[in-house]
Amino acid sequence: MKPDGVILVQTDVLELFTFYRGLLGANGFVFDDSQSNESIMATTQAQTHREKKCLKNGLPIYRGLFKKIPTQLPK
Repeated sequence: MKPDGVILVQTDVLELFTFYRGLLGANGFVFDDSQSNESIMATTQAQTHREKKCLKNGLPIYRGLFKKIPTQLPK
């Protein structure tokens, strides 16, 4: 992964999003809460058929960007 790379997680299942958030957090990633769902959508333009169907039916989509926490090299 590039130093400035991010992982995009998006799902219509809150429990699954919560699970991924915990899993990524336990493995050196931090949730980037500086971007709204709308800005993530505009930036990534990543929409699945399922997501389009959920949005059409007024169901929520949970999105998040996760950034790798930089590791310090030993001196």
